[in-house]
Amino acid sequence: MTKNYPRVLAVAGFVVPVLAVVATRGLVAAVMVAAVAAVFFYRREEGKWPVPPAAFLAAFIALSAWGLVSAVWSVSPSESLITGLKLVSLFAAGLALTTIATRVPERERPPIRKALVAGFIVALGMMSVEVASGAYLTRAIRRLFDSSPIDGLFALNATACMVALLAWPAIGILARTRSRLTGPAVFAATAAILLAFESQSAQIAFVTGGIIYLLAVGWGRMVAKVIQWGVLVLFVAAPILPRVLPNPETAIDMRPELSFSAVHRIAIWQFTGDRILERPALGWGLDSSRAFTGMFARDFPARYRNASKEN
Repeated sequence: MTKNYPRVLAVAGFVVPVLAVVATRGLVAAVMVAAVAAVFFYRREEGKWPVPPAAFLAAFIALSAWGLVSAVWSVSPSESLITGLKLVSLFAAGLALTTIATRVPERERPPIRKALVAGFIVALGMMSVEVASGAYLTRAIRRLFDSSPIDGLFALNATACMVALLAWPAIGILARTRSRLTGPAVFAATAAILLAFESQSAQIAFVTGGIIYLLAVGWGRMVAKVIQWGVLVLFVAAPILPRVLPNPETAIDMRPELSFSAVHRIAIWQFTGDRILERPALGWGLDSSRAFTGMFARDFPARYRNASKEN
């Protein structure tokens, strides 16, 4: 590497998967630091600011302004304002990193790819230790900052989701190397580790990511367009789709094997859809869901009610 901003991206590529395992809450700080460093070096070495494409910049400004202004009519103004400021800074950092990454010269990219793969493999190794030891690393790190106990591997569900999301970029990079066995080996190891966790979200994310990856390999541009329009359609249809599902009580009667996680999510989706339809234009304010009441007065199984309040 002859420039420093690709080095920043390489360091971030290695650190992010590792932090996803040992310190998930440190990811935001890592992204912010990486963004500031990358912008600094890019400006100094390229002589210009990493201005994103006009469409992305306009979307960022519009969504950020809407989130912050929503504090005016929010049912929880302070939450809306605080969350809005956090998201603006985080999205700005992500947009800056993405913009810079697309402008890295091809000759500077191999070290970034290698760093991402190396970080992911280290993360997989650490996840293996967690599975074998019942979350020993997490318990040890938690004791340094928090004395509260953790509920075994269940406490690592967010970590498992992060690993599932990062797996396919690493597998995709390995698929382009000369070794034909490395990619499948990482795939098998990731699948085995995720199966050891209770997180259905992580398992679904891994399978969905794999399907999209395989489609993108053959029809990259078309898949990108389908995803763009698909997200838009789902965004519009989201308030209505939960009404297609049966209420939680009926769902349990129809499918007794349904997990608590699935049942309480049906109630949450339906409640959220109803609230969106009540205020489809302005909404209730950014991150105001904690201020809502009445969810547990719905037709929700009593045996799940207390546990749902914690979710």
